[in-house]
Amino acid sequence: MMTVEQVKEEFGDTADVLCQSICDNCTANDWYCPTYCSTCEWVQRNYDKAVERLAKLDGDLYTFCKRVKTWK
Repeated sequence: MMTVEQVKEEFGDTADVLCQSICDNCTANDWYCPTYCSTCEWVQRNYDKAVERLAKLDGDLYTFCKRVKTWK
């Protein structure tokens, strides 16, 4: 299990790097997305909560993104 500090070390202190990682791993569009998806919008609004939950999931972005859709 990752700690919050490890997640922040990997993804930085702002939501931008985490959102970029989510976009890089996204399979919804092979070209580009003109705006943030609803998952990245949630991360932008709730970065501290996102880091805590990502730490509980051991840094698994796929499972994290899947679960964010149910948290809204």
